[in-house]
Amino acid sequence: MSDIITGTPADLTYEHALVQDAWLAVWIVTSAALALIIGWIGLSLILEEPLGGRGGGWRELIPRLLLGLVAAAASLWWCALVIDLAHAVSGFIAATLEVTPADLLLAPVQTLLTAVQSGSVGIALLLALIYLIYALFCLYLLLQMVLRLALIDLLLALAPAAMGLWILPHSSGWSRHWLRLFATTVAQQAVQLIALALGIGFLAELAEIGPFEPARDLVWKLLMALGFVYLATRVPAILGNQQAFSAWLGTLQFGLALPLNLARSLAVVAARPEAAGRRAATSQRSSAGATSGVSAAVGQAPATVGPAAPSSERESAGRGLRSQNE
Repeated sequence: MSDIITGTPADLTYEHALVQDAWLAVWIVTSAALALIIGWIGLSLILEEPLGGRGGGWRELIPRLLLGLVAAAASLWWCALVIDLAHAVSGFIAATLEVTPADLLLAPVQTLLTAVQSGSVGIALLLALIYLIYALFCLYLLLQMVLRLALIDLLLALAPAAMGLWILPHSSGWSRHWLRLFATTVAQQAVQLIALALGIGFLAELAEIGPFEPARDLVWKLLMALGFVYLATRVPAILGNQQAFSAWLGTLQFGLALPLNLARSLAVVAARPEAAGRRAATSQRSSAGATSGVSAAVGQAPATVGPAAPSSERESAGRGLRSQNE
């Protein structure tokens, strides 16, 4: 475990049998694709002048072909040299700054217990909360270091294909992306160890807590240590390698939020029949109200017609009286 935190062990990377078998399989596939690469280069040279090219493209393509083949064939060897160099640098930093795996969580325990004994209940609870957050960041950093080794193994297996893609100018961008990802992944551990050493040093020496000293001084020590550990977890993002080490957090967040999202979806689905029933009841009540209004209007119609009969009788009686007088 100490090798994972303070270095890049060879027995888990380029010396592992599974990594070597994967590299060999990719190298065989790359060698089989060599015929296609040579055919593409020949076709490019033949059609370059008729299509108005600048000519003399073989002076660029042939050296790229030779260098690409040599780099692909020896990729496991020179990648091992880079890993050994990064391992030596990380080991020197860890030995000089005295960073050990036990320092991640055990270093502040004694100081924390002393501060809790000499402080109040509120300060003790605050220190416990900050220390819990500190421990979670340390666990996240440990997971990043394990993920770093897995990514290095994957990049080692894909090294022949990456160097083969460098041969053609149209696909050389993939090769440059592989080189940048490999370099930042191998070198990031040294920067993380420096951040860890600073955090542990601030935690141990910034404000020593004695039996009669205020316990609130440890709050600043824990906050400083928490800040440095947080920066250690952000080293991949600082080096431009954020996606490989932070994308899984989005997946984890989605997985943790999935039960809540399912419960909300089920609640929405269950609420739809009730809403449909309420809408149906409302429509029924509105239709019943419209029907009663129509019936009331029909019932009032004869009442308006009824008084018209006496008026016609009075008019006929009036005409009869006028005829008698005449």
